[in-house]
Amino acid sequence: MQNNKYYWGLIIFFLLMTISSLVIGSSTEEFWTAIKNEDYQKAAEVGKIIGKTIPEYYYLAGICFQNISCYEEYAVYRNNYLQLGNPIKLREILLEQEIQNPDSPQILLLKGIIAELYPELGLGISKEFLEQAKSQLEANPYVFNYLGFHEMNNSNYSEVARKHIEQAIILKPDLPEAYNNLAVILNYNQQPEKALNMLFISLKKCPNNPVNIYYNIIGLKAFEVVLVISPCDGGGGTYSISTPGLDVAFRERLKQEFKDTPIHLLKLAECFVKWNNPKEAEALLEGAHIDQNSILNKYINFRIQNLYGNYDEMVVLAQEILASKDLDYQRLFECGNILFHMEEFDLANAFYEASLTNVNPDDFLYLLKIYSNLGASNYCLQDEETAILYFEKALNYNPSDLITLENLGLAYRNKGDKVKAREYFIKVLEYTDDSRTQERVNIYLEQLDD
Repeated sequence: MQNNKYYWGLIIFFLLMTISSLVIGSSTEEFWTAIKNEDYQKAAEVGKIIGKTIPEYYYLAGICFQNISCYEEYAVYRNNYLQLGNPIKLREILLEQEIQNPDSPQILLLKGIIAELYPELGLGISKEFLEQAKSQLEANPYVFNYLGFHEMNNSNYSEVARKHIEQAIILKPDLPEAYNNLAVILNYNQQPEKALNMLFISLKKCPNNPVNIYYNIIGLKAFEVVLVISPCDGGGGTYSISTPGLDVAFRERLKQEFKDTPIHLLKLAECFVKWNNPKEAEALLEGAHIDQNSILNKYINFRIQNLYGNYDEMVVLAQEILASKDLDYQRLFECGNILFHMEEFDLANAFYEASLTNVNPDDFLYLLKIYSNLGASNYCLQDEETAILYFEKALNYNPSDLITLENLGLAYRNKGDKVKAREYFIKVLEYTDDSRTQERVNIYLEQLDD
């Protein structure tokens, strides 16, 4: 009877394995059908699901997200592939599809895009794939955009590159990468005003724009200024810094340009707070029709008050941001980091927890960061049990993360568990060749023997 149970167990096991293989096969077929139909939205959604089993599809999903101008998603799934995927297997998947579908221009296009963005993969010369795809896809904007981008990557900013990009814009007037690429070409050819207008058009015509559009607008007109700041998270110090600034005329031009779309002024102001220039951020928003209760405005003001060293104003804004629960997880995480460096560990904890509640469940990089920082803030609150719990969760997303491993060793050391502390300190040494880290961790190990 026991053998009979074992026999039936094997049947069930192999049946489940067969069903699993069929599901994966069906999903991959659905992905490639969506690619051939130029349905990047569907391909992206299917690809990110397949990626849980075949990590190389995370990268393919990321490319599809980029084609539909979902840039944060592109970064998420590209990072997942870089952590979990295998370049050799990704290359094999693409070569297999080309063999199975030799006449599919969409697969040639996808291969050309990846060859351009990921030359280390060794697929070949992207231009050759793109030209082959173009012969059948004369109305496809991505072919022309990437042909132009290929020329730019080879330091060719000539009429050939410009015409490719312009054709992409004609075919898809809401493709932000094309406007950005054309702006680069125009600026290289000594036409900064036309370049600037291209970036303005992108912000007005394209629903989603990559953040480098904002940085490029500033870069075309900014000059260096020197400021003195005393940030709340600066350890009580006063710092003289060099940072980009704008003249009054261009600042007013920006306000006029985006008077009906203040979200762009907010995002430009955010660039300046990231550059530690609170004065320029304030000046950009002054007099503009900004909703003072908008969560992005409060976040930027929180950053401004930090750089000015206005602790009380920061804390009030922090509480308002937490109460709204509307800020995205990346910005919530940044608020938590600022408060952590101010040694406001309870408040930092609250921001990390809030970030965790609305994080993209596929964003393994941020999940690692959030859990690791939750561990660090609880460690600083001398709650080693909770800290260890969070550090161990962080390692689920990257078992070789040095900061988490070291902190986990410290938490176990403080808890009195020398065996576990030693285990994690030794793992740090196994994963790093940084001499300062090795020296520090070896001191921890010696202290365990005292």
